[in-house]
Amino acid sequence: KIKNFLKGLLSILWIVIPFLLWVIPADFLDDKPPICPSVIILKMECFGCGMTRATLHLMHLEFETAWNFNKLIFIVFPFLVIVYLHVLGKIINYPMFNWVKKFY
Repeated sequence: KIKNFLKGLLSILWIVIPFLLWVIPADFLDDKPPICPSVIILKMECFGCGMTRATLHLMHLEFETAWNFNKLIFIVFPFLVIVYLHVLGKIINYPMFNWVKKFY
């Protein structure tokens, strides 16, 4: 019973979270301090710095701003969408992108 409840909760969260990200204004994180350990500890940016902010802007179709935060977003975001859809398919028992199984 608990396993079914947790699976249902996971399903709801997995579906709701992307919509919550669309509801959040794209510039919500722009003026917040970075939480990247590389910036906090080493005082230098890593390749992933700005990825969360770039993702928010890309989800709001603000391509130039996303590009300015992290250029790798245009490579990473399609993979995020594929992984998201694959996991969603596993949750709802409708397999998508079965070739992703080769990587885990």
